[in-house]
Amino acid sequence: MPIHPAQAAVGASAAGPTASKANAVAVYDYDSKGDGEISLRDGDDLVILIPETDGWIKVRNLVSQGAGLVPASYIKVVEEKSLPPSASMLSMPAGDNLKRGSSISVAPSSRQGSVTTLPTRSTPTPATSASRQVKAIYDFNATDEGELNFKAGDMIDVLDTGGDFSDEAWWEGRVARTGESGQFPTVFTQGWQALQQQQSSVMNSQNASMASLARAATSSHRMSIIDTGAASRRTSAIPARPVSSVPAQPRARAMYVYEATCDGELSMEIGDIVVITNKNTGSDAWWEGEGPQGKGQFPVNYVEEIHDAAPSAPQPPAPSKRLSIVRPAAAHPQAKALYDYIASADDEIGFKAGDIISLTDATDSDWYVGELHGQSGAFPANYVQKL
Repeated sequence: MPIHPAQAAVGASAAGPTASKANAVAVYDYDSKGDGEISLRDGDDLVILIPETDGWIKVRNLVSQGAGLVPASYIKVVEEKSLPPSASMLSMPAGDNLKRGSSISVAPSSRQGSVTTLPTRSTPTPATSASRQVKAIYDFNATDEGELNFKAGDMIDVLDTGGDFSDEAWWEGRVARTGESGQFPTVFTQGWQALQQQQSSVMNSQNASMASLARAATSSHRMSIIDTGAASRRTSAIPARPVSSVPAQPRARAMYVYEATCDGELSMEIGDIVVITNKNTGSDAWWEGEGPQGKGQFPVNYVEEIHDAAPSAPQPPAPSKRLSIVRPAAAHPQAKALYDYIASADDEIGFKAGDIISLTDATDSDWYVGELHGQSGAFPANYVQKL
């Protein structure tokens, strides 16, 4: 597997092929391609001299006694005092004839041939999130159009899982070494099982975020401070006066990554919200919409349509800050309650929509004082209409 710089250690010189200070072993054959490189054979004992840099690592081969650069993905770090026997790879008998949907049985055997294709040192591997990659553990030769060729050790960027995480799944991917895209059998790779957990974590995180936003949008709170000596102020966070609702355009959430393959298509990342502008594209499998990455058509089975909840009933307006209650004046005009109001302090009164309230003080434009059912107290002015 690739050697991370944090794992690599500078090795000391070794006395022979089985020196106890060996701290790595070759897992593939490799034939040197240029100055400064050395060749490897599967199972060679190695000592790491310089940690990994841009996918290359300097080692001493305790079998050939040569020292030089090799691809980091061609060796494996081992414990210095517990050197394992020569590592051999698994090969897939009849792997070239594997078809999508067929049952696959993997039998370990010695790996035949050597892997000779690797990126040049002048061209570093493209940066891709490791959580969206799998590593090929067998060679695979495409037998149908649209399938992907790769070699054991290649890193494959996963473009689409189709939601299938079975051991017979075929995914869409791109080989980092060649840049080629196509379908491949997941059983020829390692790390594909971890993507199912990642997918579940992403969905749980998105659902939790949506639930949190919904709670924040619907919750309200009111803080009251009453000062009996000087003027006091009351703040409130009751929902604002309702506005007329306008039907929203249908929307969808991207469930998988999709990269546009031609002009007129829309690329999407997992979680992107796409406004659907046209469902009648001439194909039931494609819609047209606008998302964070532009406009265009996208496959329907890559998204989940968002069904917004029915509009809620009109909410009462929010009371403004008011000064401390001024005692009733002599005039007694009336006001009609437009909304229900629940008193939240001892000097307030509550009422139901439609109640007629006698106003005893309307000098404060934000808060009135009135009487209802023999009780007197303050209430927000924008909850009533003067008669």
